[in-house]
Amino acid sequence: MDIQTSLHPLNRADGSATYTSPNGYSVLAAVNGPVEVQRRDELPEEAHMEVNVRPHDGVGQVKERHLEVVIANMLRDVVHLHMFPRQMVQLTLQILKAPVDDKAIGRTNPQAESVRLQSTFTTTNNCTH
Repeated sequence: MDIQTSLHPLNRADGSATYTSPNGYSVLAAVNGPVEVQRRDELPEEAHMEVNVRPHDGVGQVKERHLEVVIANMLRDVVHLHMFPRQMVQLTLQILKAPVDDKAIGRTNPQAESVRLQSTFTTTNNCTH
């Protein structure tokens, strides 16, 4: 299976893309921003980066929260947040498809799925440059 991407599948997001990796993951990403930020998250010199990872099925757990932190930290080095002080840039990643064998592994070993997803998102980030 090859890498497949498409740009702008969502017409109401400021930016969006789909990515299908060779390891069987399919992810839909949507970016909105800069938008208003809640006062508690406001940063005086740069935009606040919010990342939300939605699992393929069920409710997000610790592994999704971990991915959110890792992806947000990675994107802070890429996105020009200093251009939008007191604003927010929001990224939502919806996992559309996950390999069946990864679900079983992920339940018994959360780090296994987290590493696979992290490599998928890192590959996506490298493809955009």
